[in-house]
Amino acid sequence: MEKDDTDTMLAFKAGLSRGCDCFYIYGASGGKRFDHFIANLQGLLYLRRHGAKGFLYDKNFIWTVIQNEKLIIKREIENALLSIFACDGRAEGVNLSGVQYGLKNGVLTPEFPLGVSNHIAQDTARVQFQKAGKLFINKYYKQAANRREEKISMRMRKKKNLIPRLERCSRLLIPDPYSMPGKWRDLYPEAGNMDPFKRELRLEIGCGKGRFTSGTAKSNPDILLIGLEVEAAAIVVAMERCMDLNPSNAYFIRADAGQLDQFFAPGEVDQIYLNFSDPWPGNRHAKRRLTHGNFLQIYRKILKPGGRIEFKTDNQDLFDFSLSELPKYGFELSEITRNLHENGVTGIMTDYEAKFYGQGLPICRLVGTMREWEQDEI
Repeated sequence: MEKDDTDTMLAFKAGLSRGCDCFYIYGASGGKRFDHFIANLQGLLYLRRHGAKGFLYDKNFIWTVIQNEKLIIKREIENALLSIFACDGRAEGVNLSGVQYGLKNGVLTPEFPLGVSNHIAQDTARVQFQKAGKLFINKYYKQAANRREEKISMRMRKKKNLIPRLERCSRLLIPDPYSMPGKWRDLYPEAGNMDPFKRELRLEIGCGKGRFTSGTAKSNPDILLIGLEVEAAAIVVAMERCMDLNPSNAYFIRADAGQLDQFFAPGEVDQIYLNFSDPWPGNRHAKRRLTHGNFLQIYRKILKPGGRIEFKTDNQDLFDFSLSELPKYGFELSEITRNLHENGVTGIMTDYEAKFYGQGLPICRLVGTMREWEQDEI
C-alpha cells in the first residue's frame, strides 16, 4: 500500500481528529533507522502546531516540544542530562535554570547546538521562553513503572466524554489543514446559482465555544466560515453548536494562529474575526496578542487586497494597543466604537460578549481594512 504519511503520522492525525491532546510514543526512536527517528521528532512538532503535546520515549531518553511556555523537569537520577534545541526558527528570551550551565534571556537557533548536554544540578530544572520559535526538549530519565506520571507532562483540561463527542462532530473538523491552501472553497455548499469562488471565505481566530461561529454561519448561508481554536474542550462545544443549528457552511481547525499562512493560500481569505482575544497584559507579553504586528503580517499573507479584520474586546488596554498597531501594518481603521451595544445588542454575540454585556461592561469594536503597505514603513 502506498501512502504519503508514516504510520506514526497516521496515528497522530487519527488521534487529533478524535480530540486527543496528549500522545505517548514508545519504541519510535528508529533503532537502526535514524531517518525514522528524525521523522518521529518532526511528528512531535506537528502535534505541537496542532495544540497537542507528544512525548517520545526510548530506553533512556524522553523527547518533547514546547512553545512559549514554562516547563519544569524533575531530576530522578544522579547525572541526569537535559538538552534543548531550537526546532522551528530562532527562539528568543530563553531562560534555563536548575542546571549546570544556566541561560538568561538567551537565543537559540537551529544551526548551533548551544543547549546540548546540560546536567540537571537541582531537584528540578526550569525551561522558559517567550518570544518565538519552538524547542525540542531531550531528557535522560530514570525508567519508571508508570511513565505517564512523568513530571514533564503538562495536560490540558479535559471535558467529559470528549473523544466520543468529537467523533460525532468529525465531519466538521479539518484533520489536516496543511493540505488545504487554495482548496477551501471546495467545501462550499450549493447555494442557488452563485459561483462558489465568488462566495466569501471568512476565518474566526480563537472561536472558543462557537456561539459567534454557529450564529454567523447560520445567518450568512452564502459564506464559508472557518473557526480556528486550539483547545479541544472548547472546539467540541463549538462543533456541537453547529451540529444543532445545522449550517452547512462552517468548519473547524484545531491549531495555532501562528501557522495560518500554511493553511491558507495568499489572498484566499476575505475576512478575519478576532473576538475577545487574550489581552496578554504587560509589555513582555505583547507579541502574543493576536493584534500584534507579528500576527498582522501573517494575516496580510492570507487576506485578499481590501480584506477586513473585525476586532471586538472588552479590554480597553488591548483596544488602545490595537488602535495603534493595525495602522502600522497597513490596515485602515473604521467603525471604531468603545460601546458597541450602547443602544441595544448589535450583531451576533460570543459567550464572553453576552456575559460582559450582562454585567454592563462596554464592548469595543473596530474594523481594519488591508491596504497597500511596504514593510519598511514601520
